[in-house]
Amino acid sequence: MAAIKQGKRLPYDNLPVIAVCALVPLIFGGSLGPEAGLTGVIAGLCYWLADRFKYAYEEVEDLAQVGIAATLGVIFHAPLFGFVNQVEDEKGGQAIPKNSKILLYFIAIFAGFGVYILLSGLFGGGMGLGRFGHITIGRNELLAMLPLALVGALCGILYFYFAKGVKVVTAPLEKHKVFLGIIGGLVLGGVGMLLPFTMFAGEHQMGEMMEIWQTLPIWLLFLTGIVKLLMINICIGTGWRGGNIFPIIFSAVCIGYGFAALFPMVDATFCVAVVTAAVAGAIMRKPIAVVMLLIICFPVDAIIPMCVGAIIAASIPLPKRFRQMTDAQGE
Repeated sequence: MAAIKQGKRLPYDNLPVIAVCALVPLIFGGSLGPEAGLTGVIAGLCYWLADRFKYAYEEVEDLAQVGIAATLGVIFHAPLFGFVNQVEDEKGGQAIPKNSKILLYFIAIFAGFGVYILLSGLFGGGMGLGRFGHITIGRNELLAMLPLALVGALCGILYFYFAKGVKVVTAPLEKHKVFLGIIGGLVLGGVGMLLPFTMFAGEHQMGEMMEIWQTLPIWLLFLTGIVKLLMINICIGTGWRGGNIFPIIFSAVCIGYGFAALFPMVDATFCVAVVTAAVAGAIMRKPIAVVMLLIICFPVDAIIPMCVGAIIAASIPLPKRFRQMTDAQGE
């Protein structure tokens, strides 16, 4: 979507290549999710339809947003996330009237879910985030909420420092795409041998982490979460194609469990909920969308703590050199 908003036309003659590029990181353990590759295919298909049916350029952008909203809603099993993520991002005029566009959003999202359910029933499989159990909110949790939100926000800001550092390091090799991709794979494999949870998107590993986090050293939980944030940027910076939402959430979950282990008097699910919302809010800068996404993982009682974490983190201004990066992170 960032390319579309900059007035760039997305070619659709290489959609099969884009689809394959989206699958490669998922197969070989990249610290990336599937959403970026899939939304790229959707946007390309929108341009293909526009050329066939003579849509105006402004309508193509709106239709691409609708398609991407449906895609994100299906990927994360969170229809409201797909909708709110696009609404929070919209600026300026629109070719399609607002009410009509909202209707199109929900038609596309529920149609996407219908196809997903049909295909899942026929072929099995699927994806989605784990589900956390009961949450306790008492005096200790209320006292810890603000510090956890601030620490989560700092971790989210650290993500941008990692992105900037990777960009500086990889800049001399920018024209050597294949070599850069190989370097990214070697780094990913080397780090993965030491910290296995830094590989893959994280949606499946989250369930495993929920079961074993109490058996892991505190330093390993923090290290896994921080290094995961770095590996996301290394994969993206070396040309691997993928999204950052799944791995960001898993990284934040590890950090949240680290604080839960460090402060056992605070409910573990509460720690994870606040930290995850804060990390995602700091990076995505869309607090409502973050809560709509995370509500599929956490109990309803966690909504207020997650709102606090996401809003505080998204409200902390980024250094000027990072502000242009937020659009790319939120897409």
